[in-house]
Amino acid sequence: MGWTYRLLGLCCALATAAFAQPPPDDGKTDFTAAFQRDLDAGHLHIPGDPLGSGAKITAVVTDGSLTALRLDSPGEHYCKAPLLRPEGNARATVEVDAACHIKAVHLTDGGSGYKTPPRVFLAPDPRCYKVTQLVIPTGGVIEGDGYSSCLIPGDPAKPLLFSEGTYGFRIRNLSVEGRNQADVGMQFNGGVLVDAAMSTLEGVRISAFRQKNIELNDSFGFVFTNVNSHASGGWGLYLRDGYNNATQVISGEYSGNKIGGVYVGSRSILFHFSSIAEGNGQYGIYYRGPSHGILIDNAYFEANGSGGKGWDLRGEYNDYDQPVRGLTVRNTLFNSSDAEGGALLENTVDIELSHNTGMPPLLGFPFTANTLIIGKGAGMVRLDGNTSLAVRNTAGSPVNSDVPPETASLFTSLLPSRITLPLASGAANITTISRKVAVPSGHLVGAGVWMKTDAGTATAWVDIADSSATYTGTTRNQPYRQTIGPDWQWVSMNMATDVSAKSKTTDVSFRIYRDDDSAARTVYLREAIAWRDIAGTPARKTIQTFSVTGTETRRTSTSDGHSATLPSKP
Repeated sequence: MGWTYRLLGLCCALATAAFAQPPPDDGKTDFTAAFQRDLDAGHLHIPGDPLGSGAKITAVVTDGSLTALRLDSPGEHYCKAPLLRPEGNARATVEVDAACHIKAVHLTDGGSGYKTPPRVFLAPDPRCYKVTQLVIPTGGVIEGDGYSSCLIPGDPAKPLLFSEGTYGFRIRNLSVEGRNQADVGMQFNGGVLVDAAMSTLEGVRISAFRQKNIELNDSFGFVFTNVNSHASGGWGLYLRDGYNNATQVISGEYSGNKIGGVYVGSRSILFHFSSIAEGNGQYGIYYRGPSHGILIDNAYFEANGSGGKGWDLRGEYNDYDQPVRGLTVRNTLFNSSDAEGGALLENTVDIELSHNTGMPPLLGFPFTANTLIIGKGAGMVRLDGNTSLAVRNTAGSPVNSDVPPETASLFTSLLPSRITLPLASGAANITTISRKVAVPSGHLVGAGVWMKTDAGTATAWVDIADSSATYTGTTRNQPYRQTIGPDWQWVSMNMATDVSAKSKTTDVSFRIYRDDDSAARTVYLREAIAWRDIAGTPARKTIQTFSVTGTETRRTSTSDGHSATLPSKP
């Protein structure tokens, strides 16, 4: 029987062996040599304390504080003292006996503010073994007993788990804790003649390494399932610049890292991410060209970046000769309300953004929340069925899939950012801000602007009129008016007014009506945009239905990729 199997029997108190006590997890004893012997033989089992069960502890409250924690049942398999946490602000510790029962509970702080006895929770304290470095052989297996099996670093300069030119190994069901004491947690390198290939990480939790929790270099066919990589001082998962091919990240979470969740280095091929990346300091995913075939599918991005900086998804610009070829983002949620935007895609060609969702912004400027920017060096864009996501080019114009993005914005000057509403009742309440729009060719498809009030509500709508015709637009457009309030809202109108045979100049007016008895005195306007289709091509429209604060609205997407929110039909 191998050394580690005798150890497992001891720590679980289920078998007898030569050790009087389980080996210490004191952070000082180094287990590298013993663990490496089993790993070189093909299989290393990292023993963990079993999950105790059956203990019953009752809290006693007197005058708003805990005065006792009564042990009603000692339970079993508590081989190491679990962590005890009463609800609220009280604190206590647990003592166990040699038979793995809870022997006593010691109340250290009775807390305050208790009106009724709180619930008491017990959580296992993982058994953590100090390791200088474990070198993984081809086909090797490292497995634990779940998160109660834990490795901690013994050398700050060495990755705790390391491979060089080996392949086909498995790491599963354990925890690796950096505790900010080492630079890299796991590093898997391809060799001179062979990739680090066809390996799997499953059910692994890794945290708090100073630079990178997991690093791949010249790898092929790695699969990550239910991997939780968090609290790194740099990156949760780092694909080094070079050749990392067919990396599959399925389920799990890459969150709470100081720089980003995932770095996809240059010359990566077929990177597939279906996971969660949230709460990272700057980026959810950051990628570089030249790479091929990045697929982000059924992913979840939230709260990446902060203070108006950072992105859920960021593609770096290198140069026009080194693009990423083939980026697909579909069925994915963006929620970047405190970042610079949802995604900035530069140096990328053949982009598909389909059926993604952005959380409607509730605070701040909506044109910075969950905006997807098609930046420099990007082209061949396909947009299909994205909800609550503004897709724009670097200049802030809506992306047009038929004409270059830089020609999509037609306004010759911006609207003022603030206008004062008259206080008279009835028709005298209507304030109109107008701009002339020169249309060099084609049809004017629509116009829109972000609006909000200082307080209360107002009614707003868009007028589009050919300046050479008698039609003013008001009668036709007014039924599409909508209510605006203190939160930013997009107000727009989509229509095809043919001006190509007339003066090629169109009046676009934004009309605002202060509702009687409303507290609104000022309306703020930002980022007014007019857009058109190419000459002779009617605007294509698709209707989607979604809910905003309980009110059904219609979203109309035009051929230029711009979305406009319109009230429902009566």
